[in-house]
Amino acid sequence: MKKNILNYSIFVALIFSAVLMLSCNRDEPEVLKTFTVEFNSNGGNEIPAQIVEKGTLATKPVDPIREGYTFIGWYQEIRLINEWDFSTDLVTNNIRLHAKWMNNWRLANTQWYEQERARLCDETGEKFWTETESGLLYRIIYQGIGGDTSEYRPNDGSVVMIDYVGRLFNGVEFDRRPPESPLVGRLIGFIPGFQEVLRMMRQNAIYEVIIPYELGYGNNRMGVVPPYSMLEFRVGLHFFFSER
Repeated sequence: MKKNILNYSIFVALIFSAVLMLSCNRDEPEVLKTFTVEFNSNGGNEIPAQIVEKGTLATKPVDPIREGYTFIGWYQEIRLINEWDFSTDLVTNNIRLHAKWMNNWRLANTQWYEQERARLCDETGEKFWTETESGLLYRIIYQGIGGDTSEYRPNDGSVVMIDYVGRLFNGVEFDRRPPESPLVGRLIGFIPGFQEVLRMMRQNAIYEVIIPYELGYGNNRMGVVPPYSMLEFRVGLHFFFSER
């Protein structure tokens, strides 16, 4: 009887040891790792942070709102270089995304410029404007007099007499010098886009031109002209003379 009890005890001990060994050898459950995705709205309304599992996608939040601006997207760096793609970019660490905005006036000007850039002549289907390397758009209303050599055109040392009408993209006129009261000035005293078109013109020529804001007043306000304004001019060159 004692021998049976002893054998039974040994059997139970062996079973217990086996169960213990199996439980020790079992893989430890992996701890779920998460990261925080923060949103810097750069002047817009606050966007809540997200807790995201490692190697998964963050959820694209509702676009933030900022008065006077249009939201462009979320970017990985403060300098707004690489846009975050919520459909493919996986979260592998804590990140802070930064909102990129475009001023509504700037956006409207840019869209209008692109529309004009692609504009075609109804009759021929050719481009309405000729584009220079700088992005300036122009069309010749009247060629003027003289030949095609540089002597028939103003240069950086020239004094010019011009008339012009300047308008914003929405048609609002912001400046005018009529033909009966022309402006006399040094070519290099004008904005870069105006200098460029004057260098192309002959005496008595009339051009229409669209000057990108980078060749105009840039991100500065000039009187009634807001920052980032594309400028449309009709300009006539009465005459010029060179001081050098």
